[in-house]
Amino acid sequence: TVSVLYWSKMPEGVGWGTHAGVAMAASVVPVLVTNPLDVLKTRRQSRRRDVLKVKAAALIAKEGWRGAQVGAALTMCGYTISPTIKLCTYHALDAAGVRSPGVRGFLSGITTALVTSPLWVVKVRTQLSPHRTAWQVLSDTWGEGFKGFFRGVVPAVCSKSIEFCVFFAIYEKLKSLDRYTKDAPSILSAAAASRFMASIVAYPVSVITTRCREPSSWGGSRSLVPVAREVIANGTCFAGMSPHLMRVVPFTSLYFLCYETLLTYAREWQAGAAHLHAA
Repeated sequence: TVSVLYWSKMPEGVGWGTHAGVAMAASVVPVLVTNPLDVLKTRRQSRRRDVLKVKAAALIAKEGWRGAQVGAALTMCGYTISPTIKLCTYHALDAAGVRSPGVRGFLSGITTALVTSPLWVVKVRTQLSPHRTAWQVLSDTWGEGFKGFFRGVVPAVCSKSIEFCVFFAIYEKLKSLDRYTKDAPSILSAAAASRFMASIVAYPVSVITTRCREPSSWGGSRSLVPVAREVIANGTCFAGMSPHLMRVVPFTSLYFLCYETLLTYAREWQAGAAHLHAA
């Protein structure tokens, strides 16, 4: 809603449609490269991490490259749609007069988590069910009714809002430093440092989110409070964090390099088009 209301007042003459297109294009390459690490992270976060293949060598050896890419299509959709919603909302809030990067990140995180929850529920369950297709998992989730697609939405909202708040607060601060330039090394380092810190802060809530989204056939409670207690009691608040950081830090660095570069080209193209039109 915010994006629609303020599309004509985006910063530096760039509309929300441009931000959406650039954000979607910038997601493709990082997703294809890092999906196997996402599979490992999800399985290590689950209750059945001792049964599922949670080591890269075992995953490739037993399930092959197809197993390492399970849920890749859903991940592609998710990591194309989510950053698009995130960045459109973030810049729209800026145009609306919300000047704090942390607040804009917090609100964009809430929006992203709510809109994309059904997709992530199916993606998580597909990665935890290597012998079932995404369509079969979708059918199972559909059988649970509307609430099935919003399993874990509360911790997901908390996780994303905290993560985006921390990320954008640090990222914008690093971009404001005198030594920051818009070249590739500066963008990569700023994005990497910001995502590293944000991921660590929000990670325990991510573990809770995954367990709340586990397949209903597994049994056990998937309610927020019992799952949170279980995670804390078992000392698994940071289970799977290594592959997670190995995935999201380079992903975010590459993503924001693509995003900032494509956005620069888009601005130059729009400026050139406006100049020709004026002439």
